[in-house]
Amino acid sequence: MRKHVPRTFYRKYLPLIKNMMANNYSNDPLKGVNRKIKQIKRTAYGYRNWSHFYTRIRIEFTIKIKKRKPIRK
Repeated sequence: MRKHVPRTFYRKYLPLIKNMMANNYSNDPLKGVNRKIKQIKRTAYGYRNWSHFYTRIRIEFTIKIKKRKPIRK
């Protein structure tokens, strides 16, 4: 019965797989934003005021950091 699992999986999710391959959308940028906000929460040990926390998030996302080229190719 296990040998039919890949075939049924393929049949069930074929439209979604085709859609993923056809479009160039990704949720990785959103994951990066959430990761950075969680990191701010961890390093801040809690803000007393919500507006200070919000301001800190805004500051973090307005500063542009230059990405360096990788050392290895």
